[in-house]
Amino acid sequence: MLTEVDCIPAGMGLFPAADEEQREFIKRVINGCDYYLFIIGGSYGTTIHDGLSYTDKEYNYAFKRGLKIIAFVHENPELIALGMSDADPELRARLHPFREKVAANRLVKSWTKAEDLRG
Repeated sequence: MLTEVDCIPAGMGLFPAADEEQREFIKRVINGCDYYLFIIGGSYGTTIHDGLSYTDKEYNYAFKRGLKIIAFVHENPELIALGMSDADPELRARLHPFREKVAANRLVKSWTKAEDLRG
């Protein structure tokens, strides 16, 4: 979908296995971006030593760099099947404040199914 409008996606699923520390690699990728497109579903994400998720840290870094952030936030994350969201109650509890942080002082588009993300 993004490639149809001459965008080059750089998501974690596309990152190569690298010898360098993962956070530094992610920062370099974000530094090369014009926009930070954010899709939040039912998962806070994998946390690291300080308790923040990689996604939360990426967002904070992109925000501090002044990137234009486009956020798509699932309308009802509690309705997403557990197989597609966090099963850990602590991670599920962190999702709501994270969603609020992303939506603060920014226009966000809500979505309920993948088709809502088109266009």
